[in-house]
Amino acid sequence: MCIVFWGIILGCEREKPMVLQGDSDVKKALENVRKLRVFFGHQSIGSNILNGIREIENQFDGGKINFIEVGKENLPKDGFFAHGKIGENESPESKCDAVKNILRGGLGNHVDVALFKLCFIDIRGKDKEKEILDLYKGTLTSLRSESPKVKFIPITVPLTVNEKAWKYMIKKMLKRETEKDNNAKRNEFNRLLKEVFRGEAIFDLAEIESSRPNGGREEFKLGENTYYSLVPEYSSDGSHLNDYGSKMVGKELILFLGRLIPEKEKSGG
Repeated sequence: MCIVFWGIILGCEREKPMVLQGDSDVKKALENVRKLRVFFGHQSIGSNILNGIREIENQFDGGKINFIEVGKENLPKDGFFAHGKIGENESPESKCDAVKNILRGGLGNHVDVALFKLCFIDIRGKDKEKEILDLYKGTLTSLRSESPKVKFIPITVPLTVNEKAWKYMIKKMLKRETEKDNNAKRNEFNRLLKEVFRGEAIFDLAEIESSRPNGGREEFKLGENTYYSLVPEYSSDGSHLNDYGSKMVGKELILFLGRLIPEKEKSGG
């Protein structure tokens, strides 16, 4: 009972409410995001992030972001945030195809910004990081040529929490897949992605997930290399984001998208 009690207490301490009402940067970014026409393709972690944005928005007075589910849209002329689940997990091809179909189906003519993400479960097991990156890059390249007025934003793949050292050793002895090895693959995918899109605005989801509020990183070593993993306190199950983690990433996405408004206004869009 004592262990359970202290576990609850410590858990509450780790997941303190995120109070942002007085944050003028977030408030201004929210005002900017409401003016943008956004498309966001995702799966479950994307849903976590959107929930975080909604909770943050509730802390501020004023209007609301106009969230619209893809496939049910009646697009307004003003700002909106169209979103929807794309493809199937463990099938990056299906996700890329889904995004192309959605944007080519007409939505690409009505958005200022488009972004879609792959999932942690898409990068695991076999060494296919380069192959999947080529698919992701090819999708963005073709869509950019078709919709030159749309700003397409690359996103790094999310990370997971590493298993405990003893569990990792047992999995290795049994020649089973480990989260530590999979996170190393995700880090490599993200490194390649940032090289390919160097000089562009990238939403670095993996960096946010692995960064603590004090600026430290959740890191680990494999051989001579240092990699990053999801901060355990941000997760509900070792992979998806809990309430605090959702708001942490949601806040960063609001700030990121809010900075795009000056570019839009400068281009006359």
